[in-house]
Amino acid sequence: MTEDVRADIDHYLRALDNAPEVFRRSWDAVAIYDLEGRVLRGNAAARSIVGAGRAAELQGSHFSAHMTLAAATRAARDFAHCVTLGQTVESDGVFLDAQGQPVPVRIRLVPARVRGRIVGVIGFARDSRGRRDVEAQFMRSEQQFRSLFENHPDSLALLDLDGRFLRVNAATERLYGYSVEELIGQTPAMLGIGGYDEGVDRAALERGETQEFERPIRTKSGTIREINGRRVPLHVDGVVRGFCGIARDVTEERRAARSSARQATRIAELYRIAAAAGVAQEERVTAALEAGRSELGAQWAYVARTTDDGFEISYSAGVKPEGDPAGNELESEDLFVEGRRYGTVAFVQRGDPLTMTAIDRDYMRALAVLIGSAIQQGERSKRLDSLAFSDALTGLPNRALLQDRLEQTLLAARRHRRSFAAHYVDLDHFKSINDTYGHHVGDGVLIAVAAWLRSVLRDSDTIARIGGDEFVVLQPEIDSPRQAEELAARLCGIRDQTLHVGARDIAVTISVGCAVFPIDAENPVDMLKAADAALYDVKHRGRDGYSVGTVS
Repeated sequence: MTEDVRADIDHYLRALDNAPEVFRRSWDAVAIYDLEGRVLRGNAAARSIVGAGRAAELQGSHFSAHMTLAAATRAARDFAHCVTLGQTVESDGVFLDAQGQPVPVRIRLVPARVRGRIVGVIGFARDSRGRRDVEAQFMRSEQQFRSLFENHPDSLALLDLDGRFLRVNAATERLYGYSVEELIGQTPAMLGIGGYDEGVDRAALERGETQEFERPIRTKSGTIREINGRRVPLHVDGVVRGFCGIARDVTEERRAARSSARQATRIAELYRIAAAAGVAQEERVTAALEAGRSELGAQWAYVARTTDDGFEISYSAGVKPEGDPAGNELESEDLFVEGRRYGTVAFVQRGDPLTMTAIDRDYMRALAVLIGSAIQQGERSKRLDSLAFSDALTGLPNRALLQDRLEQTLLAARRHRRSFAAHYVDLDHFKSINDTYGHHVGDGVLIAVAAWLRSVLRDSDTIARIGGDEFVVLQPEIDSPRQAEELAARLCGIRDQTLHVGARDIAVTISVGCAVFPIDAENPVDMLKAADAALYDVKHRGRDGYSVGTVS
């Protein structure tokens, strides 16, 4: 160490002797180091950490002597940074006490300057083992209070009991956007930002009670922020003279909480749609699209299935914008069914694009999974229905599906107070066709008859093969028995047709027996019995005709 540096150090140490609040009486452990890291002096708090005897031994030693090896390694790096760059450095460290036991401390290294030149380093250390009352501790020492107050990451403000700002820290300036000069002497209400003085219970403060608050504020730039915090009474000579307002910006935290709550509500609604009993695939998909469209603020939502020619829209919700959907602003998510890409689910907004957050995109993915699952279940259900409720030869509904359709038709008829008809159809002399041409030709005749019968029926009518050469036609809505008779007559028109079965042209006739609800029967079983009885009547009369119970 050069003589001039030594002289500057001595000058610095004498200055500290004249500042007892800063050095000797400081609640923090303070040590002065030269540029090589040797201990020049330590205060009482420093000696209390390492022990008085140990402190005497450390005089003139390198700082690593009173630290663990790992902590000394980190401190050496911070020390060099402080000396070379002249910047204050904070870190956690570990001291060794008189018994060699580790003491966790918070360290702050500050360059010691004399006439602008760095002549050493001041080390501040605080024992981290116990938590002291922050307000009480720092009000006893102006130096310590200033350090905490100015550098605290939360907004700290001292106010009198009338709510006027007396002192604010840098975090308060950053939070509100106002400078110290603009805040001092004013109240939050006068600045139009709300806050500490709204809802203040002055009597409770004077009794020394801490108050908690949470509210929105308006910053100088007009931005709305949300804060929460506490009002802590400040005692001077045993009397409450004001309070310290401690505030923290929780805008993003609250926004995230609201987003999470909204997402939970969204997902719960999707689960409700997915778990709804007795809902058809089409209704489930449409309900999911409508929920997504509403939540995301879209004008139109649709499911597009990929085809060889491009895509086709299979489901939609909302109002379709004019023009090509792909020409409008949209957000989309791939849709998978049974592990294969089915197409996309898309949300369209005319004009301004949709604003999508990460949570919105997670919601879209969940929505796509639900829709894909609903479509997959629907496809499987259709395949199962085809196997369980279709006649293998003709592809017509079988007896089980007819029974279900008949029951549904009867319920609808009762609800709407209307009538319907059931026609029992039987091929005439079908056994002779099998005997003459063989069963393979007989099967071809049944297929051809089924095709012809379908051709003369409406889309709303149901035709089922219930066994052998027997068919049933369900006419779900008629105004009078005469309409049932007209359909039966059309069915018998097959006599004028020539059926092409392989290389053969075959002519057939049929017999039709019809029952009308509620005139002939009032339940599914009796309806078929009545139709069968009418069919027997036709057979008895010589076949190739029809009989309607109410008009025959």
